[in-house]
Amino acid sequence: MNATGSKEEVLKAALDTYGADAQLDMLTEECAELIQAVCKYKRARDEEDIGPAVDSLFEELADVGIMIDQMKILFDGGGIARRRSEKIGRLEWRLKARWA
Repeated sequence: MNATGSKEEVLKAALDTYGADAQLDMLTEECAELIQAVCKYKRARDEEDIGPAVDSLFEELADVGIMIDQMKILFDGGGIARRRSEKIGRLEWRLKARWA
């Protein structure tokens, strides 16, 4: 792979290089770090704390997003997209019911 590989090529290369089990472990780790970042953000009380908390939150959201993109490659991305669409439809239904 060269330095100008597409996003999908890079993600596939990571899966090929590290293997599915390692990337599943990495997904778990990144999700845990995101949970910590969310908690830290919610505890932030002043400008001094909020800036670093937001930076950490953005970083962990990016990391989890990358791992999710790898999971879409590893597993059937279409199946994930279908489930996501179903869940968004259910959320929309609940929101409409709540505000009706």
